Amino acid sequence: GISRPELRGEVVHVLAAVGRRHPADVMRLMERPRPEVARLVAAAVARWPEEQRRPPLLRLLEHRDAEVRRIARGGLVTMVVVARTEQARLAFEAKRLDRADEHARAALALCPGYGEAGRILVDVISRRGRHGEALSLLATLDLPTVDRHMLRARLLYRQNDHAAALKALEQAYGAQPGHTAALIAAARIHLEKGEDGVVFAMSFIERAIVVSRFDAEAWALRGFVREVHLGRRDLARDDFLRALSLDPGNRRYEAALLRLGDEPR
Repeated sequence: GISRPELRGEVVHVLAAVGRRHPADVMRLMERPRPEVARLVAAAVARWPEEQRRPPLLRLLEHRDAEVRRIARGGLVTMVVVARTEQARLAFEAKRLDRADEHARAALALCPGYGEAGRILVDVISRRGRHGEALSLLATLDLPTVDRHMLRARLLYRQNDHAAALKALEQAYGAQPGHTAALIAAARIHLEKGEDGVVFAMSFIERAIVVSRFDAEAWALRGFVREVHLGRRDLARDDFLRALSLDPGNRRYEAALLRLGDEPR
Protein backbone atom coordinates (compact mmCIF):
# COMPACT_ATOMS: atom_id res chain seq x y z
CA GLY A 1 0.00 0.00 0.00
CA ILE A 2 0.91 3.65 -0.15
CA SER A 3 0.79 6.01 2.82
CA ARG A 4 -1.27 9.20 2.83
CA PRO A 5 1.86 11.45 3.00
CA GLU A 6 3.21 9.66 -0.07
CA LEU A 7 -0.09 10.22 -1.86
CA ARG A 8 0.04 13.91 -1.04
CA GLY A 9 3.62 14.03 -2.26
CA GLU A 10 2.57 12.58 -5.60
CA VAL A 11 -0.23 15.13 -5.88
CA VAL A 12 2.17 18.00 -5.18
CA HIS A 13 4.47 16.80 -7.95
CA VAL A 14 1.60 16.40 -10.39
CA LEU A 15 0.21 19.85 -9.70
CA ALA A 16 3.68 21.36 -9.99
CA ALA A 17 4.05 19.84 -13.43
CA VAL A 18 0.69 20.67 -14.98
CA GLY A 19 0.86 23.87 -16.98
CA ARG A 20 4.60 24.26 -16.47
CA ARG A 21 6.10 21.17 -18.09
CA HIS A 22 5.52 18.89 -21.02
CA PRO A 23 2.45 16.67 -20.38
CA ALA A 24 4.73 13.65 -20.66
CA ASP A 25 6.49 14.82 -17.49
CA VAL A 26 3.15 14.79 -15.71
CA MET A 27 2.36 11.31 -16.95
CA ARG A 28 5.72 9.91 -15.92
CA LEU A 29 5.01 10.73 -12.29
CA MET A 30 2.63 7.79 -12.00
CA GLU A 31 2.95 4.34 -13.51
CA ARG A 32 -0.72 3.49 -13.07
CA PRO A 33 -3.74 5.32 -11.71
CA ARG A 34 -5.19 4.61 -8.30
CA PRO A 35 -8.61 5.90 -7.22
CA GLU A 36 -7.20 7.48 -4.06
CA VAL A 37 -4.54 9.40 -6.03
CA ALA A 38 -7.06 10.52 -8.64
CA ARG A 39 -9.40 11.71 -5.90
CA LEU A 40 -6.70 13.84 -4.27
CA VAL A 41 -5.59 15.26 -7.63
CA ALA A 42 -9.18 16.14 -8.55
CA ALA A 43 -9.76 17.83 -5.17
CA ALA A 44 -6.64 19.95 -5.59
CA VAL A 45 -7.47 20.82 -9.20
CA ALA A 46 -10.97 21.89 -8.14
CA ARG A 47 -9.40 24.60 -5.99
CA TRP A 48 -7.64 26.20 -8.95
CA PRO A 49 -9.19 29.31 -10.50
CA GLU A 50 -11.56 28.30 -13.29
CA GLU A 51 -9.48 29.90 -16.01
CA GLN A 52 -6.39 27.94 -14.93
CA ARG A 53 -7.81 24.48 -14.46
CA ARG A 54 -9.88 23.59 -17.51
CA PRO A 55 -7.50 24.26 -20.43
CA PRO A 56 -4.53 22.19 -19.19
CA LEU A 57 -6.83 19.34 -18.20
CA LEU A 58 -8.59 19.26 -21.53
CA ARG A 59 -5.35 19.65 -23.48
CA LEU A 60 -4.10 16.39 -22.00
CA LEU A 61 -6.84 14.59 -23.90
CA GLU A 62 -6.05 16.37 -27.16
CA HIS A 63 -2.27 16.10 -27.15
CA ARG A 64 -0.70 14.68 -30.34
CA ASP A 65 2.91 14.28 -29.23
CA ALA A 66 4.19 10.77 -30.03
CA GLU A 67 5.97 10.46 -26.68
CA VAL A 68 2.79 11.34 -24.83
CA ARG A 69 0.89 8.73 -26.80
CA ARG A 70 3.60 6.13 -26.15
CA ILE A 71 3.52 6.74 -22.41
CA ALA A 72 -0.27 6.75 -22.42
CA ARG A 73 -0.27 3.37 -24.19
CA GLY A 74 2.39 1.94 -21.90
CA GLY A 75 0.75 2.92 -18.63
CA LEU A 76 -2.53 4.24 -17.29
CA VAL A 77 -2.38 7.94 -16.55
CA THR A 78 -4.00 9.49 -13.52
CA MET A 79 -4.19 12.96 -14.99
CA VAL A 80 -5.99 11.62 -18.05
CA VAL A 81 -8.49 9.99 -15.69
CA VAL A 82 -9.05 13.34 -13.99
CA ALA A 83 -9.35 15.10 -17.36
CA ARG A 84 -11.84 12.53 -18.66
CA THR A 85 -13.85 12.96 -15.47
CA GLU A 86 -13.83 16.72 -15.93
CA GLN A 87 -15.15 16.33 -19.47
CA ALA A 88 -17.84 13.96 -18.17
CA ARG A 89 -18.87 16.55 -15.60
CA LEU A 90 -19.04 19.35 -18.16
CA ALA A 91 -21.09 17.17 -20.51
CA PHE A 92 -23.45 16.16 -17.70
CA GLU A 93 -23.99 19.79 -16.69
CA ALA A 94 -24.77 20.58 -20.34
CA LYS A 95 -27.29 17.69 -20.34
CA ARG A 96 -25.26 15.85 -22.97
CA LEU A 97 -25.76 12.47 -21.37
CA ASP A 98 -24.23 10.43 -24.21
CA ARG A 99 -20.97 12.37 -23.98
CA ALA A 100 -20.99 12.24 -20.18
CA ASP A 101 -21.48 8.48 -20.38
CA GLU A 102 -18.60 8.13 -22.86
CA HIS A 103 -16.08 10.15 -20.83
CA ALA A 104 -17.04 8.63 -17.48
CA ARG A 105 -16.70 5.11 -18.88
CA ALA A 106 -13.30 6.03 -20.37
CA ALA A 107 -12.12 7.25 -16.96
CA LEU A 108 -13.35 4.09 -15.26
CA ALA A 109 -11.71 1.91 -17.89
CA LEU A 110 -8.36 3.51 -16.99
CA CYS A 111 -9.01 3.63 -13.24
CA PRO A 112 -11.67 1.10 -12.15
CA GLY A 113 -13.59 2.15 -9.09
CA TYR A 114 -12.75 5.87 -9.34
CA GLY A 115 -15.63 7.43 -7.45
CA GLU A 116 -15.79 10.85 -9.08
CA ALA A 117 -16.18 9.40 -12.57
CA GLY A 118 -18.38 6.62 -11.25
CA ARG A 119 -20.87 8.90 -9.57
CA ILE A 120 -21.41 10.77 -12.84
CA LEU A 121 -22.00 7.50 -14.69
CA VAL A 122 -24.34 6.31 -11.92
CA ASP A 123 -26.39 9.49 -12.33
CA VAL A 124 -26.48 9.14 -16.13
CA ILE A 125 -27.61 5.52 -15.95
CA SER A 126 -30.22 6.30 -13.31
CA ARG A 127 -31.65 9.21 -15.30
CA ARG A 128 -32.19 6.74 -18.13
CA GLY A 129 -34.32 4.64 -15.80
CA ARG A 130 -31.82 1.82 -15.26
CA HIS A 131 -31.80 2.11 -11.48
CA GLY A 132 -30.76 -1.49 -10.79
CA GLU A 133 -27.73 -1.12 -13.03
CA ALA A 134 -26.87 2.17 -11.32
CA LEU A 135 -27.04 0.54 -7.88
CA SER A 136 -24.81 -2.30 -9.03
CA LEU A 137 -22.23 0.17 -10.36
CA LEU A 138 -22.37 2.16 -7.14
CA ALA A 139 -21.35 -0.94 -5.17
CA THR A 140 -18.06 -1.10 -7.12
CA LEU A 141 -16.98 2.51 -6.54
CA ASP A 142 -14.32 3.85 -4.19
CA LEU A 143 -16.35 6.52 -2.38
CA PRO A 144 -16.39 7.93 1.14
CA THR A 145 -18.95 6.05 3.25
CA VAL A 146 -21.33 8.99 3.63
CA ASP A 147 -21.23 9.80 -0.09
CA ARG A 148 -22.03 6.18 -0.92
CA HIS A 149 -25.07 6.16 1.38
CA MET A 150 -26.30 9.53 0.06
CA LEU A 151 -26.00 8.43 -3.57
CA ARG A 152 -27.68 5.13 -2.80
CA ALA A 153 -30.54 6.99 -1.10
CA ARG A 154 -31.00 9.15 -4.20
CA LEU A 155 -31.15 6.10 -6.47
CA LEU A 156 -33.61 4.29 -4.21
CA TYR A 157 -35.77 7.41 -4.03
CA ARG A 158 -35.90 7.51 -7.82
CA GLN A 159 -37.12 3.91 -7.70
CA ASN A 160 -39.92 5.10 -5.38
CA ASP A 161 -38.52 2.88 -2.64
CA HIS A 162 -38.83 5.55 0.04
CA ALA A 163 -38.39 3.16 2.97
CA ALA A 164 -35.06 1.91 1.62
CA ALA A 165 -34.01 5.48 0.79
CA LEU A 166 -34.71 6.53 4.39
CA LYS A 167 -32.67 3.57 5.60
CA ALA A 168 -29.71 4.66 3.45
CA LEU A 169 -30.02 8.22 4.80
CA GLU A 170 -30.08 6.82 8.33
CA GLN A 171 -26.79 5.07 7.55
CA ALA A 172 -25.39 8.34 6.19
CA TYR A 173 -26.09 10.44 9.26
CA GLY A 174 -25.17 7.48 11.46
CA ALA A 175 -21.74 7.45 9.85
CA GLN A 176 -21.45 11.24 10.11
CA PRO A 177 -23.90 12.75 12.64
CA GLY A 178 -23.06 16.26 11.47
CA HIS A 179 -24.20 15.55 7.89
CA THR A 180 -27.15 17.92 7.69
CA ALA A 181 -27.87 17.13 4.03
CA ALA A 182 -28.87 13.58 5.02
CA LEU A 183 -31.18 14.87 7.76
CA ILE A 184 -32.79 17.39 5.41
CA ALA A 185 -33.24 14.77 2.69
CA ALA A 186 -34.96 12.46 5.20
CA ALA A 187 -37.24 15.32 6.25
CA ARG A 188 -38.25 15.97 2.63
CA ILE A 189 -39.16 12.32 2.10
CA HIS A 190 -41.35 12.35 5.22
CA LEU A 191 -43.08 15.52 4.03
CA GLU A 192 -44.20 13.67 0.90
CA LYS A 193 -46.36 11.51 3.16
CA GLY A 194 -48.58 14.51 3.84
CA GLU A 195 -49.75 15.47 7.29
CA ASP A 196 -48.79 12.03 8.64
CA GLY A 197 -45.15 12.77 7.95
CA VAL A 198 -44.94 16.30 9.36
CA VAL A 199 -43.99 15.30 12.90
CA PHE A 200 -41.20 13.05 11.63
CA ALA A 201 -40.04 15.70 9.17
CA MET A 202 -39.85 18.34 11.90
CA SER A 203 -37.80 16.03 14.12
CA PHE A 204 -35.20 15.65 11.36
CA ILE A 205 -35.19 19.39 10.64
CA GLU A 206 -34.71 20.24 14.31
CA ARG A 207 -31.81 17.79 14.49
CA ALA A 208 -30.22 19.44 11.44
CA ILE A 209 -30.51 22.88 13.05
CA VAL A 210 -29.00 21.62 16.31
CA VAL A 211 -26.12 20.01 14.41
CA SER A 212 -25.41 23.14 12.38
CA ARG A 213 -27.10 26.43 13.11
CA PHE A 214 -25.48 27.82 9.96
CA ASP A 215 -27.30 25.57 7.46
CA ALA A 216 -29.61 27.96 5.63
CA GLU A 217 -31.61 25.19 3.98
CA ALA A 218 -32.55 23.65 7.34
CA TRP A 219 -33.96 26.96 8.55
CA ALA A 220 -35.81 27.50 5.27
CA LEU A 221 -37.33 24.03 5.34
CA ARG A 222 -38.56 24.57 8.88
CA GLY A 223 -40.06 27.85 7.72
CA PHE A 224 -41.83 26.04 4.90
CA VAL A 225 -43.28 23.42 7.27
CA ARG A 226 -44.40 26.05 9.74
CA GLU A 227 -46.06 28.10 7.01
CA VAL A 228 -47.69 25.38 4.92
CA HIS A 229 -48.36 22.57 7.38
CA LEU A 230 -48.61 24.21 10.79
CA GLY A 231 -50.11 27.60 9.89
CA ARG A 232 -47.51 29.49 11.96
CA ARG A 233 -46.69 32.30 9.56
CA ASP A 234 -45.05 34.37 12.30
CA LEU A 235 -42.56 31.63 13.14
CA ALA A 236 -42.09 30.82 9.45
CA ARG A 237 -41.13 34.43 8.82
CA ASP A 238 -38.43 34.25 11.51
CA ASP A 239 -37.02 31.06 9.96
CA PHE A 240 -36.87 32.52 6.45
CA LEU A 241 -35.22 35.68 7.79
CA ARG A 242 -32.59 33.51 9.47
CA ALA A 243 -32.09 31.48 6.26
CA LEU A 244 -31.66 34.67 4.23
CA SER A 245 -29.13 36.04 6.70
CA LEU A 246 -27.07 32.87 6.16
CA ASP A 247 -27.51 32.87 2.37
CA PRO A 248 -28.03 36.50 1.30
CA GLY A 249 -29.68 36.97 -2.08
CA ASN A 250 -31.30 33.53 -2.19
CA ARG A 251 -34.36 34.11 -4.36
CA ARG A 252 -36.41 31.30 -2.82
CA TYR A 253 -36.01 32.73 0.65
CA GLU A 254 -36.76 36.25 -0.59
CA ALA A 255 -39.90 35.02 -2.35
CA ALA A 256 -41.04 33.25 0.82
CA LEU A 257 -40.65 36.45 2.84
CA LEU A 258 -42.58 38.44 0.25
CA ARG A 259 -45.29 35.78 0.36
CA LEU A 260 -45.41 36.19 4.13
CA GLY A 261 -45.76 39.94 3.77
CA ASP A 262 -42.24 40.92 4.71
CA GLU A 263 -39.74 42.83 2.57
CA PRO A 264 -36.37 40.97 2.48
CA ARG A 265 -33.55 42.93 4.08
